Parts: sequence; C-alpha cells; structure tokens
Amino acid sequence: MKSIGFAALAALAIVAGCDEAPDPIPPPDKLGPRIAAVRAAVSKNEAALTDPIESHLDALEATIQRIATAHGAESVETVQALTETSVLLTKKQRWDLALPFMERTLALSREVYGFDHRETAYALHDVASILAEMSPGEYVPRAEFLYRGAVDVRRRQAGIDDPETAASETQLAWQLLLGSKRESLPYRRDPMLAEAEQLALHAQRVFDQHKDGSYWFQLRRMLIETAFAREDYAEVAKRARALLKEQDYEKGPGLYPDATAQDLLAKAIHLQPELLPERELPKARSSQTY
Repeated sequence: MKSIGFAALAALAIVAGCDEAPDPIPPPDKLGPRIAAVRAAVSKNEAALTDPIESHLDALEATIQRIATAHGAESVETVQALTETSVLLTKKQRWDLALPFMERTLALSREVYGFDHRETAYALHDVASILAEMSPGEYVPRAEFLYRGAVDVRRRQAGIDDPETAASETQLAWQLLLGSKRESLPYRRDPMLAEAEQLALHAQRVFDQHKDGSYWFQLRRMLIETAFAREDYAEVAKRARALLKEQDYEKGPGLYPDATAQDLLAKAIHLQPELLPERELPKARSSQTY
C-alpha cells in the first residue's frame, strides 16, 4: 500500500454549538504546527504497538479522546488523530484494525471539511486503499466506489492534471482491471477494461509531466496487461519493450499475476509472430498459460 499523504489544509469554518460566528481555520502555514503536534502525540504509541496489537487499542483511543477534549470533537486535530492512528496500524499491516479508524476519519472529514474538499478526498482514497489491501488481487466493489468519489472530488478541487487526481485514477484503474475478470464479456469488449486503460494512460501522462515517479511500474505494467487482454499484441510489444528498457522482470498484480512483462511480450510475439523475427523471440520466464 502506498504511504498515505495529506493535502495542505485549506481554510474553512467549523460551526460551533452556539449562535456566535464560527472561527475560521487558520491558513496552512499556521495550521501546520498544530497538525504536527497531533502527529507527534499519536506517534508516541508506535513503540508500544507490540503483539497482540488488539491489547493496545484502548491506549490509542485514549490518545484520540485527549486530543478531542483539548481541541473539540469536530476539529481538524481530531480528524488528524484518527488518521494517524489508522496509519500506525497500517504500518503493522493490520488492515482490519486500521479500517475502522479510517472509516471514522472519513465520516468526521465530511462533518469538518464537507463532502467536496481535498482532505475528504484523501479519506475516501485511504479507506478504499485499506479495503484493497484486505483483499489483494481481488475486485472490491466498495473500493471502486470510494476511489471514484476521490477522483471526482480531486478533479474539481485539485484539478484534472494534478498528481493527487492521478493517484486515485491509478488505484481506480486497478480495481476496474481486476473487476473485468468477473465479467462474461470478452476482455476486448469489456467496458471496465476500456475505462481502466484510459485512466491509466491519463495518470501516466500526468505523473510524467510532473516528473513524479509514483506508480511508475504499476501504470506501465497495467497498460501492458490491458493491451494483452484486448488482444492488441503489437501494443503489448511496444509497451513491454519500453518497460523492459528501464525495469527488471518484476511480476505485478492484475489479470496475469504470475507473468512478468517479459512473459507477456514473449506470448504476444508467439501469438503474432510478425512482431519479431523468430530468431529473436524472447523466452518466457514462466510456464503461465494465458
């Protein structure tokens, strides 16, 4: 799972339970130290998180409660405390324990920031990512739904060509790619596969424009798989050769988890021999049947 990042917190109002006008949240440069203090407070629990992790949940909840008491139950500090607690648990790969805290982050983000805010998009993305980690290599319908929500908000708030948007597009594309395995349609006619490819192409372009290496291998690997599933073997060869110039023979999640890019290139050439003279055929590194 990718490390979870957070956008700069923009100014918005927290409505207090009284008739007075709410105080605006400080700008990011002044809010930063407050968020850092919350992160430090939650991080103090990390050294004590030994097995069984469940035995430390009360201590984690107590830290969140102290922060909520000091700053308010509906405060950016409390949102951050829930988020940081979830992050601690993901570091231990306890997705089952991390999920409830991130679910609470999402619910509270909607109260504090509103539904159409970049921080809420982070929570949408992060809940979806935990769900995906809990079922690796499988299509998770709710993860697809939440990633779509994150993409929608980020396109409006961060912009279509922002790396934040591209990150959610990448993860949504993986879900669609995995989901296409469940459909009865041939891959080449599967709308989920077609959407996955378009999202991946756009995300790759955005990351390349920003010289951002995030998801570099994932996206190129995914695009080899989508071309192979569409039976466009010339495009498989083009994309696989470009990847193999830069990357070793790694396997990746998706439609063909036991195949390397080299395997898919070899298979594509054998299915469409005119792509390469026979004497230059690369040898597949596995006996995977496609």
